[in-house]
Amino acid sequence: MAEKQSERISTEGSAASNSERKAVTLAYDCEQGFHFIASIESDSNGASAWVFLPGETVKLPVVVSASGAKFSNGKITYWSSKDEALLEYNGKEYKQCKVNRKQSIWEDAKLRGVDFRAVGNEPGWTLEIRNSEQILFVTNYGQDRYTFTAPEPVSNAATGSTEYKASADGNTLLVTLEGKRCDDTMADDESYPTTVTIQFDGRHYMGCGMPLH
Repeated sequence: MAEKQSERISTEGSAASNSERKAVTLAYDCEQGFHFIASIESDSNGASAWVFLPGETVKLPVVVSASGAKFSNGKITYWSSKDEALLEYNGKEYKQCKVNRKQSIWEDAKLRGVDFRAVGNEPGWTLEIRNSEQILFVTNYGQDRYTFTAPEPVSNAATGSTEYKASADGNTLLVTLEGKRCDDTMADDESYPTTVTIQFDGRHYMGCGMPLH
């Protein structure tokens, strides 16, 4: 079934879940080239944070703090306030860790189970594919949202491409993924491994994407 509705795309991670449980995913760039990801969850029982570190993932309970949100198990501490965080890990203290807004969105999609994600411009759009489940196409700078049941992809070894064809409620979607480099000139010439072409209700869209799993 195709669904069209207003959508707000957060630049600080998405709240993804049901009415009882919410999660916000944030990717951080710290001093000394250190990077980590935190997914803050909240439900009727309180809050906790999953912190993804080099070689390990830990779940930290919330602890009392004078400001911001603080999570700690006594050995590892993650303390966030607005767009910055402090991390105590492996005997070191990483200060002034900054939220990487763009990376946070990609990491959030990955944690939500998205297998492939793509972006494009003029007008701004995003595409998320959950294999064997759902395709989500959001266009018009986040104003219009369409969901389709994901069909079996059709691959062409000769061209190195994969196609998804879907239709519902009078809307038709054809997604072509090509395994060739794609440069997003609207985002400081950032490069992606996949070139994406979309035909949606007779309109043509071009963009870039990459697999998340």
